[in-house]
Amino acid sequence: PQAGYNGYQNVPQQQNNMNMVNSNNYQQPPPPYGSGYPPQGVPPGPPQMAPGYGAPPVYGAPPAYGAPPAYGAPPPAYGQPPYGMPPPQGGHYQPGLDFRDGFQKLNSFPGLFVKQKFEAMEAITGCETKNKYYVYGANAQGEKFGKKLFKCKEESGCCARVCLSGDCRPFQMSITHESAQEFSNDGQEYLRLNRECACTCLCLNRPKVEVILTENQQNKRIGEIVNPCTLCDRQLEIFDAQGNLRYKIIGSCCQLGFFCQFPCESCQNIHFDIIDPLTNNRLSNLDKKSPGCLKASISDSDNFSMFYPAAANPEDKALLLAALLFLDYTYFEEKAGGSGGNDF
Repeated sequence: PQAGYNGYQNVPQQQNNMNMVNSNNYQQPPPPYGSGYPPQGVPPGPPQMAPGYGAPPVYGAPPAYGAPPAYGAPPPAYGQPPYGMPPPQGGHYQPGLDFRDGFQKLNSFPGLFVKQKFEAMEAITGCETKNKYYVYGANAQGEKFGKKLFKCKEESGCCARVCLSGDCRPFQMSITHESAQEFSNDGQEYLRLNRECACTCLCLNRPKVEVILTENQQNKRIGEIVNPCTLCDRQLEIFDAQGNLRYKIIGSCCQLGFFCQFPCESCQNIHFDIIDPLTNNRLSNLDKKSPGCLKASISDSDNFSMFYPAAANPEDKALLLAALLFLDYTYFEEKAGGSGGNDF
């Protein structure tokens, strides 16, 4: 019993010895102030992480424009463009702004859809008012797609509109940036069309419209659209700034809509081909579409859909837009006497 007693009595002594070892290894006093980091006895280098965890994220300056943000990088400050967008010239980015120029907008779609604004006052009084058009992108089916790209507004005199037909009257048309949102370039002019009064007799003094690029305070002539003298088919010719014939727009005269102005769909839909003048191959198409039976019965407002030729450059696309608008004045704008402007 005495030996056993001595054995039990030694257990607390062994526990005290273990506590002394643990205190020597793990309860070191903190390093004195100013001695630096790491404390003595700890090898230099990056902190050791627990197994299965990667290195801590590195925080630094935000990446340059166009680069994706690195893990852990702070988000861009307010007033800076999002990652991947180049910074605008001449000012700070503001959320929701669109800095595309006119050519970039035209290049964003395979074609255009142009909708003439319905004028209630013109329908009620019968007096010709200034034409307004809205330009949208077109999808693969030629239907309106997305938001407004441009607004086209005629500038002309009252006497010219009342007394002269659409294929003869002089006008200027301003094509400006337009959108449903408050974009930075809303209202800025992109193109201007100049149409002089022309008293046409057969092949003499044919109607034409000059196309001027006015965006960013430019005043650059990029081409003109001419209505040539033809025996049967309806036709427009598109010339570039150097006088080269780029495209022809031809509509067969054997279409009911050229002679019958009833509001039914078969009388309102008219097809045109966009032709390569060198090879006479069909490159694309342009269609006049019915605005609906009711609108067609009380107004001459029209809708148009057009696809670009595959090889068209940005200036060609701007000229095709101008040709589409001139086509409406030449063949589908009502005369003062009430008949359509369908002269050859």
